[in-house]
Amino acid sequence: MNRAALTLRNIVKAKEAKMRKLQNTEEPDFTVSTIPADIPPDSKTIQRESYDSVPTVPAVSTGETNSTSAQSEFKVKKFHGFRQQSRRVQFGLFFSFFGKSIVRTIVMRILATYGSSRLRNLPMKTKAPGAAIPTTCVIKDDNLEGQMGTGENVDYDCTGEAPEGAGVITNAVIDTSAPMYVGNVETQVSDISFSSDSNVGNIAGANQTAIVLDKTTANAGDNKLTLRGNANPIEDATANIQNGNTYNMKFYDVSTDSMQKIPCTMTCITGGVCTLECNTESNPIKTYVGNLTQANIDEGKMYLTVNPVKEIPDRLLDPSSSSSGGRTFYRKDSSGLSGGAIAGIVIACVVVLAAASIAAIMLRKPAPPVDNTTVVGLKTVENI
Repeated sequence: MNRAALTLRNIVKAKEAKMRKLQNTEEPDFTVSTIPADIPPDSKTIQRESYDSVPTVPAVSTGETNSTSAQSEFKVKKFHGFRQQSRRVQFGLFFSFFGKSIVRTIVMRILATYGSSRLRNLPMKTKAPGAAIPTTCVIKDDNLEGQMGTGENVDYDCTGEAPEGAGVITNAVIDTSAPMYVGNVETQVSDISFSSDSNVGNIAGANQTAIVLDKTTANAGDNKLTLRGNANPIEDATANIQNGNTYNMKFYDVSTDSMQKIPCTMTCITGGVCTLECNTESNPIKTYVGNLTQANIDEGKMYLTVNPVKEIPDRLLDPSSSSSGGRTFYRKDSSGLSGGAIAGIVIACVVVLAAASIAAIMLRKPAPPVDNTTVVGLKTVENI
């Protein structure tokens, strides 16, 4: 037997010995010790667990997002970039906050089923293994932490760890029987909204590269909607975006209260600044700046979404108008007066007060003038 054969035999024996040791020992403590310090102590009892078969839990409900005023406080927008290295599970998460402060961490528990171990010739301890895996998501952009959310897409890096001996994960869903921790607040999964294209039905299948068109400006007119922003991460944008390509982009249309697809041609320059020219001639839409956070391209291996600049979210974008020409429209909001409406009322009050002041000045009767000539003449007569 040559030396190479002996080396291979020793490797196989070592793997067999390791597997026998795993099978003859009790299940390890799967308590996660990597949950950040800002998570309440009670959440640290969340554990990884292994199952002979993964328990069935109610699926989350998904649906299209309606107008800005109807958005949920917390929303899972999109799972993306799922990958697994041995026991370590990683994926990205777009999460949005509406009227709530953006937090640094989100903790959830996912239920995963996985295939056989890489050591296929050795018996597994369970025939249909599964796992409950606590996952910690940490915000990518620290500058967003603590800001008041307005529905923007906040990107998180999520990491979890499967039990020892786990194989390749074939399916993963959120464990709806366990709470989620949004920052330091325990939140039931039923209180969180999920978009219809979130991939929540199988997180393990969410393998798209995600790109955010950040600090996006928008102009509308002449049957065109033009978006211009910074594509992040730049490396992913460079690798996935083909200059001059036309993509079908979904926008929320306030006229039909639904998402509509519009063809958009994308052009990017050095530095990651990208422009989307969207032709609405065959499919007219109206949308508000605040609704651009729902716009997305979901094609092939790329998912692209939008975060508009921090401007008045109630500005109406109407490409069917002859020109954007500075015309600004504001939606009616049942939750209260918008910033534009308040500004309009203040201006109207100032105009009314100014008009009243002018009218008062014009209507005031002047005092009869004093005839100095007559007075002088009378004095002259008396002196004579």
